Amino acid sequence: MAQAVRLSDAFIEEAKEVAKESHRSLPKQIEYWAKLGRKNDRLAIIAQACKENPDLPYDFVEDLIDIKLNKEEPMLWHGDELDAN
Repeated sequence: MAQAVRLSDAFIEEAKEVAKESHRSLPKQIEYWAKLGRKNDRLAIIAQACKENPDLPYDFVEDLIDIKLNKEEPMLWHGDELDAN
């Protein structure tokens, strides 16, 4: 479902430049940045949980966070590509 969203002119211009360099359309570039932001937020939550629970293994903390965040699919890195597998 498509929705209109207000974004600053400066943000749109930067996204256009990066989209052109990355061979993406403007909407795909913005979606890509949104995916990166989601993944970064997830990693920040995991890092904080690891700091608060240093005796627990990283994989265990990651699994608990994913369960808490209700992730249906694990987040995976595939080379330079980001993908929800």
